[in-house]
Amino acid sequence: MATKSVSVPDGPEMETTREGVTYRIRPYERNDTPKIVALLSAHQYAGIDEEWFRQTYVANPYVDHVPLFVVETDGDIVGVRPFTAFRVRAGEASELALLTRDTLIHPDHRRRGLFTAMTELALQHYETAEPAFVFSHSNHRSFPGYRKMGWSSLGHRETYCRVQTASALVDANTRDTVTTLLSPVASVLSRTHLAVRDRISRSPADITVTRTETVPEKTLASLYRQRRPEEPHIVRDEAFYRWRFRSSEWQPNRTYIARRGGEPLAGLIALTNDGKPSVTSIVDLVPRTGGENWTTAIGCALDHLIADHSGTDILKVSEPVFPPRILRKRGFLSSSRLPLSVLADESRRLTLGLRPLRDEVSIDGHPVDHAAQELWSVSH
Repeated sequence: MATKSVSVPDGPEMETTREGVTYRIRPYERNDTPKIVALLSAHQYAGIDEEWFRQTYVANPYVDHVPLFVVETDGDIVGVRPFTAFRVRAGEASELALLTRDTLIHPDHRRRGLFTAMTELALQHYETAEPAFVFSHSNHRSFPGYRKMGWSSLGHRETYCRVQTASALVDANTRDTVTTLLSPVASVLSRTHLAVRDRISRSPADITVTRTETVPEKTLASLYRQRRPEEPHIVRDEAFYRWRFRSSEWQPNRTYIARRGGEPLAGLIALTNDGKPSVTSIVDLVPRTGGENWTTAIGCALDHLIADHSGTDILKVSEPVFPPRILRKRGFLSSSRLPLSVLADESRRLTLGLRPLRDEVSIDGHPVDHAAQELWSVSH
């Protein structure tokens, strides 16, 4: 294996020969888009197009370049190492952070160390650039590789699910005879359980909830600013909402705004997937923190979402700052505890990884490794 590194105006690049094939690893260039989309759509994301790519990577409001590296051989792009940029704030300061997106190597070129080579080249580039750290939502296959490159673990993701059709959840995970017999019983128990929960979670009459098929970025950004956390968190300004939720991967969505006297108190965004089982996920919540009025407003918005999605198999909360007591009151169960933990697929369990690009990662005196919940909140 022969490898050499050189510097180019837009960042470093590397030429390496592996198993008799010469590869060029370099930063993204504008003319790469069609080849990248073709590679991703053939082997990772069926149905994407160049508009999806532009909205996901090119339109990012927090960087003036596309944070993506490619592997090229004989004029073909055979590997992609993308990142998504976010602004992370604490106190009165903010830093740029990069989230790793799914790396893809063409099947004919795997097991040649190209994943590691692309990642190391990216780290080499960004260690002398603006980002303060890189973080990842990694599965059991990729995290060991990240750990070797300096990542540390900040724990596993916990989600909450309200199982409205138990048989759909069970059948999706196991199909043995015992499950077939137990699924109808589980559905009855689930409906009874949820009916009791619903009777004790009625919304106050003075709070109204509106729903829209769009994402009102001005309203949501205003809610974020009203109660901006002191601890490290993902900035949710207007640019964040305009960029993030216009991508096709976040469609269709619905926004719920809870108000008292016409004034917004809280907002949440839900994303629906009509597959089998059908799932509606809550993927964003503002403000990020608050008192009893905030908690009450969230509960009201959630009640309306539940009413709107009575026919959905599973309601899922992926947004980690949701108050757990609000969720439990409405029949949401933790994925890390019985009974849902029995159905957990360990191969799909994700680890939050953090890789500093400086000696110390803190923002205005606040250690970034205390921000695990916030770094989970932008999982994709």
